[in-house]
Amino acid sequence: MLWSSTSCGHGSFFTAPGSSLTAANASCTARAEGHHVRCCADYYAPSPSPTNTYPPTPQEARLVSLSPCSALQWDPNTFGDSMVCGNSLFPGGECSGSIGWGSAVTFCQNGEARLCTADEL
Repeated sequence: MLWSSTSCGHGSFFTAPGSSLTAANASCTARAEGHHVRCCADYYAPSPSPTNTYPPTPQEARLVSLSPCSALQWDPNTFGDSMVCGNSLFPGGECSGSIGWGSAVTFCQNGEARLCTADEL
């Protein structure tokens, strides 16, 4: 199962298998549980954050990636569509391992990406 940035209430977030069957198999999961991560990026660099801070606030970072797909050298044909690309590994082959939701957000942000939404998984 993979963490998503999609809240399901009460401090929990959806986890889902990384496949086209995501919506049917998503589960509401407590943020402390350990799961793996797929990070997403957007095809175009985001406009400056509304608060004009760098890096973006955690709330803003969940909405857009800091770097576009091309800068991350992610292949849109692996995980993605016309607007979003995704990857479970960062350059050098770094994998998240099984981690909690907060660590998953940080893992993606440290790679200048963002945690995927449940629909993007």
